[in-house]
Amino acid sequence: MTHISTFAAEERVFDALLIPICGVLQAVALGIAVFATRDIFVSLHSDAAPQNLSFVVLGCAGILAAGLEAVSRIRAEALGQSYAISLRNRLYMHLSRLPRSSITKKRLGGLALRFVGDLSAARNWFGRGLPRIVSAVIVLPSAGFVFWLLEPQFLLPVVAPIGLSILVSIALIFRLETHHRNLRGRRARIAIDAIERLAMSPELDLMGRTRKERRSMKKNGRLLLENAVARAARVGLVRLTLQAGAALAALLILWTTAVNAIAPGFAAAGLSMIAILMIPLTDLADAWDKYCAWRIAREKLNRIFDLPQQTRKISGLGYAASIRICGAFDGHKLDISVPAGGIAAVTAGNGLDTSRLLAVIAGLDDEPDLDVQFQDRSTALPRIGYIGVEPVVLRGSLRRNLALGTTKRPDDATIDAAAHAFGLGPLMERIGGLDGRIEESGRNLRIGELNRLELARTALTQPDVVVVDSPRLSANTRSKGLVANLHRRLNATILIANRGDAPIEGALDVTPDNATYQRVIIPQGV
Repeated sequence: MTHISTFAAEERVFDALLIPICGVLQAVALGIAVFATRDIFVSLHSDAAPQNLSFVVLGCAGILAAGLEAVSRIRAEALGQSYAISLRNRLYMHLSRLPRSSITKKRLGGLALRFVGDLSAARNWFGRGLPRIVSAVIVLPSAGFVFWLLEPQFLLPVVAPIGLSILVSIALIFRLETHHRNLRGRRARIAIDAIERLAMSPELDLMGRTRKERRSMKKNGRLLLENAVARAARVGLVRLTLQAGAALAALLILWTTAVNAIAPGFAAAGLSMIAILMIPLTDLADAWDKYCAWRIAREKLNRIFDLPQQTRKISGLGYAASIRICGAFDGHKLDISVPAGGIAAVTAGNGLDTSRLLAVIAGLDDEPDLDVQFQDRSTALPRIGYIGVEPVVLRGSLRRNLALGTTKRPDDATIDAAAHAFGLGPLMERIGGLDGRIEESGRNLRIGELNRLELARTALTQPDVVVVDSPRLSANTRSKGLVANLHRRLNATILIANRGDAPIEGALDVTPDNATYQRVIIPQGV
């Protein structure tokens, strides 16, 4: 739990205290109900009319216990949801601060499951598992005390079988974790494969792989069925063990009553208490099931939280920043200076990973042997506009996507002007203006429209430095002309990966020379 959000924090403290209090009060109410039941049965057995007070006490105790149970379950659900929300925010914050290379090494579907399956396991444990155990820890010993008050001879016949069943169930849950691990692993593989293949299923069908994919899904589905049945059987065995202990306790109460000539009213009260105890005993089995799921989810979450974060301290300058890059990268010695307001094109060569170099410059990745300074500052980053290989486009309106990254959303007139400045007029006519719907990753946009959208957004964010790694913007003369247009409209320094033969207007190419970068100074005023 070192890396995972603290459980007892903020609003969760109240619920964490309220649930045990409800358990204590519920145990008291159930004890009162047991004694009221005894009085009623004793009166019936002696042919005397039961007192009305006993019926009132029994009814009120039952209503109070039920009400406390409802409050406990409601607050337990709120507790679990609160913890899941906190953990979700903590997880997203940690992922956002990881180097991009750490993210790309993870399967996208696997990361998505951390927000679904693992958080569900956390919610179920803290909302429906742990509170049940707390209530059981309070109710079960209290029940033993009630049996002692009711009839001391009932204590051993009740405690011995129920206690033994709890010990046996604890031994059974160790195998339950293995079943959970197999089940969750199989279910995760199926879900991850589906997430990664759904978007490309038409292309896979065109390649003739639909039948093979279906066979794979069917095979994994059968294995999932086996794992699920094994886990359900183990949970059922744990539940059966606990219920068998309670049933044996009920039998021993009747036997003790017969052997010791105890009044039947005491036996009836004891049996009613056993029936009540079936609830926390069943909850114990379910709680252990949820704990096993949470333990496995916690391991996976901690593997992510163990990944080292990258510190990104961003402090905007409000003007173009000079860039100094020096050190070792991919076996090359780099020594590059780009003055404020310059535009430089980085051309790949001699095994240089241009994309990763630009990611390091943009602060998305980390390279210990490479020092990148902006405006002679070695720590803080200026405001950086990054246009990468994959478009950053969210499902929503065109307005929303153009305003992404702005500290304060501009008015519609400003957004409209930027859109038209980069040639988005035809797109706005096609989708219905700024309110037009854009699909996730810009799936309903043409390549040229994606280029213009990202450049218009960059112009609206007013960055100090722009890093362009998109092949869409460096492959031909027209797209490079759009970058030159951005340079004219911004007071910013621009670095762009040059992947085509066409020159970039106003830019000086930076290329490897004998595996060594020469010091390149781009003149001011370019």
